[in-house]
Amino acid sequence: MNKSAPIVVHALPPVWGTPSPSPFVIKLLTWLRMAKVDYEFAPLKRPPRSKSKKMPYVELPNGELVDDSARIIARLSADRGIDLDRGLDDRARATARLLCVTFEAHLYFAGLYERFITPEGWARTKNDYFARVPAPLKSVAQLIAWRSSVKNLHGQGTGRLPRGEVAEGARADISAIATTLGDKPFFLGDEAHTIDATALGLLWAISSNPFTSAARGAVESHPNLTAFVARMRSTYWADFAG
Repeated sequence: MNKSAPIVVHALPPVWGTPSPSPFVIKLLTWLRMAKVDYEFAPLKRPPRSKSKKMPYVELPNGELVDDSARIIARLSADRGIDLDRGLDDRARATARLLCVTFEAHLYFAGLYERFITPEGWARTKNDYFARVPAPLKSVAQLIAWRSSVKNLHGQGTGRLPRGEVAEGARADISAIATTLGDKPFFLGDEAHTIDATALGLLWAISSNPFTSAARGAVESHPNLTAFVARMRSTYWADFAG
């Protein structure tokens, strides 16, 4: 296998001024750019071929499919000898771990709730996420995505909460994230690491919501977070017109 050959990233195409509506896709694409891994982007027009039926998933040069952003990053790091977190001490790694859990295991679900549960969010999501899906498949794709998101939200617990509590939880998460960033250029100091790709994924996705969004309002209320997003975009996404 040619380890230097480009990988193919399969995910939903750009929408709302982002490379993809999924924060996990933005995270992965940003990590690939940070790690200087060549990739090709293949916009999804049909259900994912990954085993989990989720995205992002990648096709490696040998044809193998790997899904889940964390698993993909771990696999490529091992295969290609990449370590964006080299030199971090135990305290920094612990901070990164706690931030990752806050972003991906809590705040993410508030963002999912806003897009799939609130009427104004779903009105935009169902049209814009699936704009390029062929007409015969569009309504089926919309229904599958909605049912899957509602099921996940209910199982995780956020889907059982009143909208106001979900909004307050998102604001609390974002406030804690902003406090952790402080006046540093990146979350662990002067250099960007894997957690910064994770952070950009969630913060850029949330900031792109084209509907009434408590989470977007919370991000916009913290100048250091909006500056972080702008800094990461100018550093790693200068070629993206959005």
